[in-house]
Formats: sequence, C-alpha cells, structure tokens
Amino acid sequence: MKTNLLTIFFLINLLFSFLACDKDDSGTNPNSSSNKRIIYTCDGDIYSTEKNGSDKKNLTNQNGYNYNPKLSPDGNKVVFSALRTNNEDIFIINIDGSSEKRLTTGTDYNYSPHWSPDGNKILFVSYRDGNANIFVINQDGTRLKRLTSNNSNEYSPLWSPDGNKILFLSNYDSEYGYNDIYVMNHDGTDLNRLTTDFETYHPQWSPDGSKIVFCSDHYGDYNIFVINQDGSDLNRLTNTGDEYSPQWSPDGLEIVFESTMDGNSEIYVMGSNGNNQTNISNNPMGEDYNPDW
Repeated sequence: MKTNLLTIFFLINLLFSFLACDKDDSGTNPNSSSNKRIIYTCDGDIYSTEKNGSDKKNLTNQNGYNYNPKLSPDGNKVVFSALRTNNEDIFIINIDGSSEKRLTTGTDYNYSPHWSPDGNKILFVSYRDGNANIFVINQDGTRLKRLTSNNSNEYSPLWSPDGNKILFLSNYDSEYGYNDIYVMNHDGTDLNRLTTDFETYHPQWSPDGSKIVFCSDHYGDYNIFVINQDGSDLNRLTNTGDEYSPQWSPDGLEIVFESTMDGNSEIYVMGSNGNNQTNISNNPMGEDYNPDW
C-alpha cells in the first residue's frame, strides 16, 4: 500500500512536468546572498527565486526530470533527485546552474537527498538492497555507507541542525502501515518513534532543532503541523487541505510550503505560527512544488 502511494505521488509530480511554468524573469546572476533565495521544482526543472517571487532562475533547463532540491548550508550548491535515462539518481549543481555532478550510479532508485549541517555529506534513500533504506555519502561521491537495515521502508532522512540526530519517515512498527516520524543517532543507533499511526510526510527540523514541521492527514485532509523535537505539543498550522513540503526559513520565523488553496499547486510563505499565508509563485497556469529555503 505504501509503495503504491509513493508511486502515485511520483506520477503526479511527473505529470506536472508537462504543464506550463513561469520561466526566468531576467538575465541577471542569482543573488549572492543565496540564503535569501527559495528553490523549488516546476515543469520538471529546478528553479530559484527571491522570497517575494521575483528573479526566477531555471537551474537545470530540462535535462531529464529534476525534483526534490535541497540547498547546501552555505547556499552555494543544490542537491536534487533526477530521472535520467530511466534511472533515478542524486545530482549536485551550483546555485547558478553550473558544474552539475552525478553522485550515484547503477540501476536502483536513489532519491530524497539532504545535506549534513557542515555540507560535507548527503543523506539519501536507495532501493539498492531491496527495500528503501537510508544511506550517507560524501558530497564528492565517495565513502557510501548504509545506516538502516530494517524490514521496512524509510524515507525523507535529514540531519538535526547539530548533526547528532537523523529524522526520517518509516512504517517500521506502524499497526496500519502508515509512515510515522522517527529519530535516530547519526550513526543509525537508538531509534525512537515520535508520531503514531497517522500518515505523515515531509518532516523538517527547525533551525534551532527544537521543533519539527511536517504535513499529515491527521484530521482528514493533508495540512501542516508542528511538534516539539521529542514529539510533544502537536499544533496544526493550516486548515485548507492539500498542503505539503513545509520548510523553515533560515531564521526559523517563517515556513515555505506548497498548497492548492488557490486551485493549482503553488508556493506559499507563512509565519511559523501559520499566520500571513502568502502566494509567492503566482503561477496560475502551472504547478509549483518541492520548495526549499
């Protein structure tokens, strides 16, 4: 059931790649203060934009189907998943779209990359050993290591801001096969479950590591929630349904996310308490998703 759901999400994203999308607004170079820029996927490409939606830049220019971008801690590089020649792999590219490099090879699916806090390593998910497990690799493609070996599927791994913990999704011991949020040490030890038996996606640490934002169908439709880092104090931030991919701003005061509240999927920014929800992609003819800050 879980594999089917993930396949549906992937096919929906693939469908979006054939829809209209805003192209570059100007020919200027990306803002050197790249932590002010937001990156996202549109029309099968990786884009960057200013927080107010101006100065959109296409970084990948339709070289395959590119998605799930993550900005490096120094703001100079983007790691992302890409479907090229019928295989899904992890790539790195500079924030200006130059010097693309492939990190994984083979015939297995490799996706869901995330940078370590120091920018030297990348977590990702791979099916290379059968089911979906978590691996880590140096940002130059060396020293591949497997971190999980459960008889379950793990997704969306990411380091805590201090680099000591790894947050991820798994159906490891869910009674109903749902993806719950788990946390473990950076070496794969001391596994702990934070949520219980409701479908959960896209968890993200706050910049100070004290909170976790995620989307869930806890009350029916998919909305955005936040909990403390120990799993306590669940709070709902949105209530329109169909909100996904929340990401904290670097200062932790705002959250960027995707939503269909205006009909199609667009990129929004809101306060960390859910207030002032603002459409920044303003692309009614296209589909925008996978934002990162």
